[in-house]
Amino acid sequence: MIFGGQFASPLVFGPLIDSTSVATGALVAATGTAGILAALFRLREPDQSTDRAEPETEDRRQTPVDDSSRHDT
Repeated sequence: MIFGGQFASPLVFGPLIDSTSVATGALVAATGTAGILAALFRLREPDQSTDRAEPETEDRRQTPVDDSSRHDT
């Protein structure tokens, strides 16, 4: 995102500043930033599920291990 902004900024704001002024370019950039910030504040957080996972019925620490397929070399 940072690289994209550094690449696109001169392409977007260069002609704008050339045709108007530096103050107008800064004002447009600030307005765009404020718009993005307002959009982020309007986004809603996804609903959190209140369902809890069922606990496992079998404790894995007590499960016997089958050593018949294990080969020591």
